[in-house]
Amino acid sequence: MRIAFFLSAVSLGYCLAARAADSSLLYSFEQEQELQTIRVSHARASQKIRIFLLKPARPRTFVIDNVRLTPAVTYEKIVDAFGQYTRAEWRGKLKTEAEFAKQRDEEQAALKSDPALPDRDEYGGWTAGPQLDATGYFRTTERDGKWWLVTPSGHLFFSLGFNAITPTEGDTVVEGREPMFQLLPAAGDPLAAHYGVTREASPLGLKIKFAHGRTFQFYAANLERKYGRDWRGDAGRRSRWRACRHGGSTPSAIGRTRGCMRPRKCPTP
Repeated sequence: MRIAFFLSAVSLGYCLAARAADSSLLYSFEQEQELQTIRVSHARASQKIRIFLLKPARPRTFVIDNVRLTPAVTYEKIVDAFGQYTRAEWRGKLKTEAEFAKQRDEEQAALKSDPALPDRDEYGGWTAGPQLDATGYFRTTERDGKWWLVTPSGHLFFSLGFNAITPTEGDTVVEGREPMFQLLPAAGDPLAAHYGVTREASPLGLKIKFAHGRTFQFYAANLERKYGRDWRGDAGRRSRWRACRHGGSTPSAIGRTRGCMRPRKCPTP
């Protein structure tokens, strides 16, 4: 249980919390303030809680009221089958697996009607801008007091890229935390192929308690739900389309995987 104290006193101020040698919870106050709140989490039934002023200049009176017991925080089933947080709603949150197909069809329609930004050459250069010499190589040039990149076709080029687009990173550690998930694929389920194992301190470098052991890759599993068993090729093509449609012109040199944002070899002198 969580024990919440609501304290009101003229002398209350900045609170310092500590644990005494006898396991008592200590709360001391220093500065003048009208109201303080203490929340104690996971206190044992037999544990003492001591509240005091640190070196008071004159006698003071504590008024302690509104002591309440509230339910403990639980992380049970906070992640749904698609890797989404279960205790909040937002626009675009998936409810059923059928919605993946709907998203896929909407993307396909958008791809046909608006395949890329207009006024771009094959390298992402600005075709509506000045036409410079087409040397066949990427190069730099100074124009009107500013330096520009120039595509092999002779168009000014602004490099806008992404650090990495890949479905192979960001696994979620599930070992020892199974109650946190509403549904994980069972053995024999095709999506069970997205289980993995990490023995590093954390897949993201975070020092958390269960940052090792069996993992599940929700992102890759959702791509398979959306595009089918051959999801890598379709997901890669859609990733490239999204990048171009949003103005991307430079794919990443890291995080590449088969079919996902594979950069072409750019001609340079």
